[in-house]
Amino acid sequence: MRGNPNWIKRGYLDEWTKLPSMKRLWEDLRRENMKHSTFKAYLKSVRSVISFSGYQDPEKFLESIRNGKIVFDELCDRYIEGNGHVQNTQVRKHVLRTKRWLRANLDLKNGEGSKINLEAITLPKGNQKGMAEDMAPTRLDLKELVSRMKKTRDKAYCLVAASGGIRPETLLSLNVGDVEFSFEIRRGKETEKVEDIAKINVTPRLGRKVRIKYYTFITPEAKEMLEKYLEERRQVGEEITGNSPLWVTHFDLVRKRTPKNWPKRLTYDSFSIQWRRILQEAGMDEKSHVKEFDEKGNVEEGEWFWHKYHLKTLRKFFRTEVTNARCIEDLKYFWLGQPGGVHRPEYYHEHLDVAVDEYRRLIPYLTIEKAPVPVEKEDLEALQNKVEEMTKAFDIIKTFLSEEQLQKLQYERARKVYEGQLEAKKQEG
Repeated sequence: MRGNPNWIKRGYLDEWTKLPSMKRLWEDLRRENMKHSTFKAYLKSVRSVISFSGYQDPEKFLESIRNGKIVFDELCDRYIEGNGHVQNTQVRKHVLRTKRWLRANLDLKNGEGSKINLEAITLPKGNQKGMAEDMAPTRLDLKELVSRMKKTRDKAYCLVAASGGIRPETLLSLNVGDVEFSFEIRRGKETEKVEDIAKINVTPRLGRKVRIKYYTFITPEAKEMLEKYLEERRQVGEEITGNSPLWVTHFDLVRKRTPKNWPKRLTYDSFSIQWRRILQEAGMDEKSHVKEFDEKGNVEEGEWFWHKYHLKTLRKFFRTEVTNARCIEDLKYFWLGQPGGVHRPEYYHEHLDVAVDEYRRLIPYLTIEKAPVPVEKEDLEALQNKVEEMTKAFDIIKTFLSEEQLQKLQYERARKVYEGQLEAKKQEG
């Protein structure tokens, strides 16, 4: 740090937050409800690129960009080449965050910073796969995982996250009052009370990756498990109100009924660690990515990391299932808390009945406990052998029947199948 100004020695993060260019960056990040920790990560990345250019003051560096003294795309090329010892993924983050800082401070549309060509920067390819490339779990995977969980809280979280599609950070920040276990909808002039599913309301706020006010639903099995979890908390003496955290730490370990002893809100970092322990206890802690690289940054076979069933795969399960069920595209984005589609979010706040009817249609796709039981390989082979034997027997019978008798036999078989289907529909109705 020799030769650096005193404000860097005192702690550049605190001083940089007071600079006008960094305040504009913070305002830009606030539009997406990003945390202070994310802002600090951006500051570190910007400082890494600026220090490489020989500057120490961000404002002077920005002025040189405006005057054309620094060609940013050429600077980034030299920065990428000069950091060959650093993982490509980290270098990409530094360059992309610095580009966002420039966009927040330069009016590129009106020609300010004409020497900047952000699209000409050739970013290095990532040397590891991201979580977005992981496979979504199936209903059978989640059914097996839930069956091996020991705590009601963990089961309730898994079912709610999988059937609601809420981001894990947002779901853990909810209060009990954000969940409506029964609510009313309007159908013309009549009012209908909905009690089979529950509604979860999500609003944008600092720390949540949420841009719009939206709601989502959870399946009857998720609602039942969540009510059971809250009832267990009441049985140990906790007074649950609308402002109580929806997810808390180990409430069953409370010994004294004093406010100081009551459990705190369960955080994302804390639950991520507990989730890994849950996977280990369930025997489902398979890893999904490699993390060792050679000198050139190429992936080698080595130690695996990132659990196959990490927290964010529950949201991916929801997205996959509603997509396969041909859900209304606008509603899918709305339930995921993402702006997009033909209708604006206000439409589904006004037409709650449309969202309820569509979600009820999707319940079979999102229900985990009633997932079909997989057929064992031995049982499948035995079934195939039995079908082959019956086929051979039917071929032998056909040699002793006339064409008219054969058609009559096929007609009787088709009639019985049709009557069986009608009877099944009557029982379901």
